[in-house]
Amino acid sequence: ANDILLGGGGNDRLLGSAGNDTLNGQSGNDILRDGSGNDVLQGGGGNDRLVGSAGDDTLDGQSGNDILQGGNGNDVLHGGDGNDRLRGAQGNDVITTGAGSDRIFIRAGQGFDRVTDFSNGPDLIILGGIRFEQLSIQQLNNNVLISLGDERLLRLNNTQVETISAANFV
Repeated sequence: ANDILLGGGGNDRLLGSAGNDTLNGQSGNDILRDGSGNDVLQGGGGNDRLVGSAGDDTLDGQSGNDILQGGNGNDVLHGGDGNDRLRGAQGNDVITTGAGSDRIFIRAGQGFDRVTDFSNGPDLIILGGIRFEQLSIQQLNNNVLISLGDERLLRLNNTQVETISAANFV
């Protein structure tokens, strides 16, 4: 079934099931986990944790310092306001960091993700099992393309390659 789950004013745990579900934590520090469908997870106020699963999910942290982790599908992650941690996981994901000092996690073998609004300085790219020296960073039209050998890892939209250095990576 396609369900709608709403949290309340406290710290809630919402778990979606089969179907295309909508989970909204509202206020509080919430944990939202989706099921197997193409789900929408909305954190609301507070410092929330949103975890996607097998479908093509949309995770929206909204306000607060949130943790967003996509699943195996081609997900859309939006950090919103706050200092967020965004991990696309498997699939080719679209990541919008929003306001704040955000962390974007990348790892080989987990798809080719796109960041729509990388802010040089406050935002950082966290390398999982990769060293900066192993990366190829090049300009591709209006975007920066970050690769590991023949594998494309990340595209930073509307970014110039000369603004990217080791200081942008951890």
